[in-house]
Amino acid sequence: MINRNGWDFRQAELAESLDEPENPGRGWYGIYTFMVEQSIDPGELRWSLRQGESLALVLLDIHAYRSKLLDEDALGNIRNILSFFMQYKKDVILRPVYDREGNGRSCEPDAFELVLEHMRQIGEILKSVKHSVFIFQGMLVGERCTIPNIYLRNIFIRCGAV
Repeated sequence: MINRNGWDFRQAELAESLDEPENPGRGWYGIYTFMVEQSIDPGELRWSLRQGESLALVLLDIHAYRSKLLDEDALGNIRNILSFFMQYKKDVILRPVYDREGNGRSCEPDAFELVLEHMRQIGEILKSVKHSVFIFQGMLVGERCTIPNIYLRNIFIRCGAV
């Protein structure tokens, strides 16, 4: 039977199975928090991965860089984090934050231009490194402003990160 969209539907026999179908981008996920100024130990980190989870919320704490650009160490650490989750076939929800404790203004950069520059730096990593990020939850800036995800692409384009 072909419907008006041209899709062909056919009756098929379904067999009962205990196999778990692969369903990327859905399901439960673990939250993994990293301070970008600290390097990771992949051998130790792999033990925290949960069997059967294909998603990982990767929270990048960039508070230490609230008044400066991300340095080469931080950028390298972000690359390593993304590569780690790619290696273990985890789809990443990437969330860079300045504040994890609700302190808003005291943790955020004084100049919004620095937020945009951090976005550009992270965007450059996403362009240059093979990764499994499928959602970028944005540079959420607490009390001053929140950038809705709908505007992030435009900001990334303006920063030259896409």
